[in-house]
Amino acid sequence: MGEASTRRADVREASRRRAGRAWLAGLVAAHLLVSGAAFGQGKAPGAAAAAGSAQVTEAERHFAEGVKFAQAKQWAKAREEFAKAYELSQDPRYLAALIRAEEELGRYRDVAERLTIFLRDGKNIDQATRQEAEKKLDEARKKLGTVTVVVGAEGAEVLLDGQKLGTSPLAKPVFVDPGKHTFEAQKAGYEPAKQELVVEAGSAPEVRLALTAAGGSANSGSGAGNGFVGVPGEKVPADTSPKWRTYAAIGGLGLAVVGLGVGIGMTVAASSKYGELEDEFGKLRSDPARNLDTFGELVAEHRTLKGGMIAGYVVGGAALVGTAAFWFLTKPKPKPEAKKVMLAPAVGGGHAGAILVGEF
Repeated sequence: MGEASTRRADVREASRRRAGRAWLAGLVAAHLLVSGAAFGQGKAPGAAAAAGSAQVTEAERHFAEGVKFAQAKQWAKAREEFAKAYELSQDPRYLAALIRAEEELGRYRDVAERLTIFLRDGKNIDQATRQEAEKKLDEARKKLGTVTVVVGAEGAEVLLDGQKLGTSPLAKPVFVDPGKHTFEAQKAGYEPAKQELVVEAGSAPEVRLALTAAGGSANSGSGAGNGFVGVPGEKVPADTSPKWRTYAAIGGLGLAVVGLGVGIGMTVAASSKYGELEDEFGKLRSDPARNLDTFGELVAEHRTLKGGMIAGYVVGGAALVGTAAFWFLTKPKPKPEAKKVMLAPAVGGGHAGAILVGEF
C-alpha cells in the first residue's frame, strides 16, 4: 500500500507540473504502457479536474467500468468499456487504456493502429512517452505484416479481406495479421483487381493492383498513379525488329537450302558416275585395245560432279552459319521501359513523410 500511495502521489505531482496536458503523459508512459499498474488506481489522478466537475461523465463511467474489468483480468469486457469511453471522448487516457486492453488480448493490429494515432495526434507528448510508445509500436510491428498497397488508378475503393481500407492512394501502409489475405481494388468503369498474399510476421511486402478500364487496357484511366511497369495485364510492346532483317535472314536460309540441295544432288550424281567409271575400267582391263575416249569422258564428268558436290556443301554451310550469325548479331537491343513511380503520403511511428513506389 505504501508503495502504491507513493506512486499515486508522484503521478499527481507530475500532473500538476504539467497542467494543461490533457493526455497525462505520466499515466501513459510510467504506468499504462509499461506495467499497466494504473488500472490499480481506479480513476486516473486529475481526471475530475480535467473534466471541470466532480460529476462523473458518461465517458468516465465507461472508463471506470473498464478499470474494474481490467483489475479482474477480464480484458475483453475492459476493452469494450474503454472503446465506448474513447468513442464518447477522445481523451488520450481512454486511448491508452484501450491500447493496453488490446495488447493483453493479442490484438496487435489494433494496437499498432492506435499507437500510430497516439504518436501522430499527440501534440504535447514528452520525449520519454514518445520513446515508450514508439517502442511498443515496434514490438507490435514485429508480430504483424506492414503492407504497402499501390493501386493503378486514383479514387479506387481498396478492400482487405472484404473490408474497406480506404480510397487510393492510401495515406499509409496497412497493418495485417500474419496469414493469407486478399487485397482488392474497385472503381466504376474499371474491372476490379484482386491479389492474394501470404503475409509473414515482421515482413513489409508490397501489393500492386492494376485496374483495367472496361473495354480498354490496364491502367488506361487518367491520374498520377496510373500505369505500373511489369504489372500483370499491361500490354506487351510489339516486336520492333526491322523488316529488312527478317528478309535478309530468309534469303540466307534460302541460299543455305539451295547450296545443301545442290551438294546432295551432286553427291548422288557423282556416286552414279563413279559406278559407270568402274564398269568402263573393267572393260578396259579385259580389252586392252578398247578406245580410252569413253573412259576419259567419264573421269572428267565424275570430277565435275565431285567439284559441284563440294561447292554445294561449302556454299550451303557458309550460308547457314552466316545467317545464324547475322540474326544474333543484328538483334535489336530492347528499348528501356519508362520508369513509373507513385508518391503517396505515409504517417506512422512518430514520423510523417512520403513513400515513393515504383521501379528505379
